[in-house]
Amino acid sequence: MLRHSQAVKVALLLRRPGAGNVSYERLYRRLSAAFPTGIDASIVVSRFASRGFLRRLYITIEAAFRRADVLHVTGDANFLTLLLPRSRTVLTVHDAISVSRLKGLKRRLFILLWYRLPMSRARVITVVSAATKDRLHELGLANGCDIRVIHNPTFPEFTHSPRVFNNACPTILVVGTSAHKNVPRLVEAIAGIPCKLRVIGKIDRATRDRLDRHNVVYSAIHGISDEALIDEYRKCDLLAFVSLEEGFGLPILEAQAVGRPVVTSSCSSMPEVAGGAAVLVDPTDSHSIRNGLLRVINDDTYRAALVQYGLENVRRFTVEGIALQYASLYREIAGSLTAGSTD
Repeated sequence: MLRHSQAVKVALLLRRPGAGNVSYERLYRRLSAAFPTGIDASIVVSRFASRGFLRRLYITIEAAFRRADVLHVTGDANFLTLLLPRSRTVLTVHDAISVSRLKGLKRRLFILLWYRLPMSRARVITVVSAATKDRLHELGLANGCDIRVIHNPTFPEFTHSPRVFNNACPTILVVGTSAHKNVPRLVEAIAGIPCKLRVIGKIDRATRDRLDRHNVVYSAIHGISDEALIDEYRKCDLLAFVSLEEGFGLPILEAQAVGRPVVTSSCSSMPEVAGGAAVLVDPTDSHSIRNGLLRVINDDTYRAALVQYGLENVRRFTVEGIALQYASLYREIAGSLTAGSTD
C-alpha cells in the first residue's frame, strides 16, 4: 500500500493541441498548479496530435510507458487508456457532442472506439457535468463504470468589472461558432432588435449571408489571447450562449464572473452550470431566444438580479475547490493500490 506520508505521483496525459485549440491544456496546467501538498503532478503532452491511425497508435504506446501512481487521461484523446493499467487510470470525458452528429455504422464505430473501449480501461471516469453523465447513460455507456462529476473551474482573472448597460443598443457577445453553438438561430432571434453582435470564432459564408439578410450589425474575431477574451467580456453588455448541447459551458461562468447577464439554453449542462443565475430559453425556438434577450434588455431590476446571482454562482467553481476534488480522487486510487498490482 502507498504510505500515507508519500506524495501521490500523478501523470496528467494531455493531447497535443491543434492550432488555437488549447482549452484542455490551459485547464489542467492551472489545476495542477493548485493541487494541494501531497499531490506531485506532472504534465505529459503527447508527441503527436490525435490524427491518423499511426500517430494515434504511437501516442497510445507512448502513454503505456508512463509511470505514476495515477495516470489521468484528461480529454479528447480517450483511446490513450487502452494500454494503461486499469487499476490506476482516470479518464475525463468532457462531452458526447460528436455522437449526435453521426449516424449508422460510423456512429457505432465512433462510440466503440472513442467511448466504450476507453471507458472500460479506466478505474474511474470523471465527467464535467451531470448532464454529460446522463448522456453517457442514454448511450448505454455507463454500465459497470464508476462515473463521477467534477466540474470545470473558472479562473480568478475573470473579475467583476461593472458596466453601465446600454439599453438603446447593447453589445451581445457570442463565444463559439461551431454547429452546436446555434448561431444561425440566434441571428434570427435578434433580427430587428437594436444591438451589436460580437462573435468570438470564425463565421462561415452561410452565417454571414444570414447576418446580412437580417441586417444584423456584427463583428467577429478569433484566435485571441486569454487577456483579449477577458476584455471582450468586459466590453459586452450580455452573453448569449444558446447552444443545442454542451458538455459544460464555461462561457456562462466567465460572463457571470465579469458581471454580465447571461441568456442560455434550458437543456443539456447549461442550467446546471448557470445555477439559476441566467435566463433559460429554448434553443430550438428563435422566439424563445428573442424573448429572453428582450427581458434582459428591458427589465433593469431583473437584469441586476441576474448579475448579482451570477457573481454568487461562480463561487461554486473555483480552481482551488475543483483541484481539491481531483486530489481527493487521486489519493483514493493511490491508497487502494497494492504493491505490484496490474490490470
